[in-house]
Amino acid sequence: MSLRQQALIEMACGDSIRWGITEGEAIQFGALKELQSLGVTLHRWSPEILAAFASAWQKVVAKESAKNADFKRVWESLSAFREDYKLWREYGYLR
Repeated sequence: MSLRQQALIEMACGDSIRWGITEGEAIQFGALKELQSLGVTLHRWSPEILAAFASAWQKVVAKESAKNADFKRVWESLSAFREDYKLWREYGYLR
């Protein structure tokens, strides 16, 4: 493909991803309201349950990382991103 064609595909893919993310955010409250109208009670997981999930996940990560180099590489990359993202998560939004 020519450089122009490559640029057009890259632009179209980027626009598609941006649209998908914004559309997904925009429809969440409607879905939650619909669930509530059907009698569903919304709640957050307790810190204790979240800690149990995190502990169980770390066991899965250790096991999968030991037997799958690709899993380990991807998990390490995601973990590094999440660590860096903490700063934005903390200061990027009004509370």
